[in-house]
Amino acid sequence: MAVHAIELAFDKDEATGKHGSLTNVFSCWNGMVGTGLVTIPWAYSLSGLALGLALTVLAFTVSMTTQYFIMKTAGTDIDYTETLRKTFGKKGYYGGMVLFIIMLTIPIILYF
Repeated sequence: MAVHAIELAFDKDEATGKHGSLTNVFSCWNGMVGTGLVTIPWAYSLSGLALGLALTVLAFTVSMTTQYFIMKTAGTDIDYTETLRKTFGKKGYYGGMVLFIIMLTIPIILYF
C-alpha cells in the first residue's frame, strides 16, 4: 500500500495531465538547487570568503528563525493557508497569497 501511494505521488495522471505532488516538489527543488549552484560560487568570488561566509550565516539564521516562527504559529494546521485565514481573516489570506506569488516569481524569472 505504501508503494502504491509513492507511485501515485510521482505518476502523471493521464486524464487531467497533472503530475503528482512529489514530482512538483522535486522539480521546484531542482530549479532552486540549480540556480544556487551557478550563483553561489559567483557571489563568493565577488564578495570574498569572509563576507561570503558572514552573509551565508546571516541568511541561514534568518531562514531558520522564519521557519521556527511559521511552525510555532501554524501549530496543528496542515496547511499554512489555514493559519493565514484564521489569524488575519480574508484580507490577510489574500495578502499572504499575493506575497507568496510575488516571492515565487523571482525563482521563476531566474529559471527562465
